[in-house]
Amino acid sequence: MHKSRGVYEINMKKAQTEMMGLVILVLLIVIAAIFAIRFMFFNQEDSFPELKLQLQADNLRNALLNLNIEDKVFSDIVLQCCESNCDFFKVEVPKLIEYSLPSQKYELELSKGPQNCYKTDKTCIKKVVSSSNIQKNTDNYNLVISLCY
Repeated sequence: MHKSRGVYEINMKKAQTEMMGLVILVLLIVIAAIFAIRFMFFNQEDSFPELKLQLQADNLRNALLNLNIEDKVFSDIVLQCCESNCDFFKVEVPKLIEYSLPSQKYELELSKGPQNCYKTDKTCIKKVVSSSNIQKNTDNYNLVISLCY
């Protein structure tokens, strides 16, 4: 009887070891399935295109607002565009946008109150908008950048 009890204990330990191996295997399969589902259904590039474009539009707007071109502050370029000559703004700012975001369609609009100073001829059907008020002297200018998606 003593021998059978020893065999029983050995078989019990062997079964416990096999059971632990099975549990670890199941856990690994579950973790792999979670990762597979995560990457199959929630691709980061395609998940939130509006959010990505909104961040790009806001970053572009902030970059333009902090811009100096030929020793001119961006607010001076805006003032010049709305007050007298908009040629510099029409040429340089679209170049900068196209350099910063190549192959990205966009709309750009600059206004002083109700007066429209500049607007691109491009139009977006679906877009995200980033706008900013620029205070210069007592005048208030509005810069609107829209990125199409």
